Amino acid sequence: MTDRDRKWLTLQDAAARARCSTKTLYRHMNRGHLEYQRGKDGRRYVPEDALQTRHPRSGRSSPTINEPALAAIAEQLAAIVAKLDRQEAILERLIRLHRPRSLADVAEKHASPEEGE
Repeated sequence: MTDRDRKWLTLQDAAARARCSTKTLYRHMNRGHLEYQRGKDGRRYVPEDALQTRHPRSGRSSPTINEPALAAIAEQLAAIVAKLDRQEAILERLIRLHRPRSLADVAEKHASPEEGE
């Protein structure tokens, strides 16, 4: 199907059909989850077939899944998990280093300056 054969909706019409706000549509477009084109008037238009079938309970439309974006998000998430694992290991080492050997060490560590005089 060519772009000329498709029915294009204004954002207001698409939002009404999807039962969401135009702000939500902008968010999906900016994230690459919703296809759009700019018209000669500078406005954004959304193809009618890009609006997914409605969820049975909410009646709201789902954004189209963008596989490359999903893969990029998965990579970012894996990097975050690896970083958190490294930070957890560092914190565990620090806790082991500062673990007091006796109650006297704890008392000395938390003694106020007046008690030491």
